[in-house]
Amino acid sequence: MEILVSAGMIIFAIAFFYLYVLASAILFCDAPVSLIGALFSFFCLCPIGRHKIHIGREMKYRWADCISEVNPLYVAGFFRKNASDKNILSNLKGKFYCETALCGIWAIAFICKICKIYMNANIWKICDYIFGGCFVVVEVVWCYYALYYKWYYNEAFRYTEGPDHIWKPFSNIAEYSRNPQFASSYYYYRVPFEEIKNKIEQECTSQQYIFAGAYSKKEVHSIIYWKKTEKSVEILQLGQMQKYSEENMQILNEFFAHFWKQELSAEKQKVKVIAILCIENANRELRRHLLSLCYVDQKDGEQGRYRLPVVILHQEEPQVQILPLYSKWRGKKEYDEMKEEVSSILGLSTTREEE
Repeated sequence: MEILVSAGMIIFAIAFFYLYVLASAILFCDAPVSLIGALFSFFCLCPIGRHKIHIGREMKYRWADCISEVNPLYVAGFFRKNASDKNILSNLKGKFYCETALCGIWAIAFICKICKIYMNANIWKICDYIFGGCFVVVEVVWCYYALYYKWYYNEAFRYTEGPDHIWKPFSNIAEYSRNPQFASSYYYYRVPFEEIKNKIEQECTSQQYIFAGAYSKKEVHSIIYWKKTEKSVEILQLGQMQKYSEENMQILNEFFAHFWKQELSAEKQKVKVIAILCIENANRELRRHLLSLCYVDQKDGEQGRYRLPVVILHQEEPQVQILPLYSKWRGKKEYDEMKEEVSSILGLSTTREEE
């Protein structure tokens, strides 16, 4: 069935492209500047994959089209109010305005073509340059928005902050990738759900971490420990919950923001966060957004922000999964340091890691 659908889409795309070129040739056959702009506008207006900002191997953008909190473009307000998969034009505001303008240019050009018999040849030549210029300007702006949305999407998975300019380490915590250059680290972990908090408290105290506070809201419980070294600030935040959800991640961000305002409001050093998510029951959202070909990216630099997501899952066989690093070099040193640190705190043995 999928093969038939794919074949049908290919046939439709070929037919649409043929009709598009034919219409452009008929409408602008004696207007070469407009013809070039009209042909390129196919790239902006093609209905195949209308709401996809990824093409082919760029499947890393798989969440960029979701109308939900998991999509940083949606959270940032880039989607128009009546966004839907059924829309013909783009759901993203910038691209939508450009596509509307292109449709307007096509409509006006069509009207002018009909009225050409009443026009002087020189007037039509001037119209050619006007339409061509309009096509170029709108298409350049469309390409700018397309690139900007991709850049913003990628940056959000490295660093996200709220309106108060405080880091939100539990937002956009993992990015999808089909390139399995690094595998997740799995460990069997037989510490009961109720005892994990006590174990972390004991280990953090013995390793000179400072207790920052315990927090609780709805079904989410959290504790935060931190310590400051010469080169960085190291934070460990444990979040315990029955099941994973974006709402619970935002609650953990609230706890982190409260801690940040009290202790690190003017921090200029590197900050490393070990985010331990202790989850009682797995669900579809957890597998899709954290455990299925998902990687953690880092904001590198002198004031870098680094994260290590650790998922402790207690359903069926208790296990720990440490998400792999997205980049081969960006934040690699800090990632390895945090991985070694959390292995020490949780008592994870490399001899028990699954191959």
